[in-house]
Amino acid sequence: MRQLLDEAGVRPDAYPLDGGLPDNRYSIEQRGHTWYGYYSGERGKITWERLYVNEDEACLLLVDELQSDPTTKWRT
Repeated sequence: MRQLLDEAGVRPDAYPLDGGLPDNRYSIEQRGHTWYGYYSGERGKITWERLYVNEDEACLLLVDELQSDPTTKWRT
């Protein structure tokens, strides 16, 4: 997934791949048997969150969100 995002020009600091609540980043994480995709805004507050039944669906959301958000791209 990291290679796909790199090729799309997404900055690595726009997404942690280990979960947590970093400021202004998209993320996914597993809690129990459920996967969550979310955006943590200022001070790590979750501004939106979606539930997924598996990791593949959560990863697809993360890739879609990162590719469609212009603030996640390298400035040229």
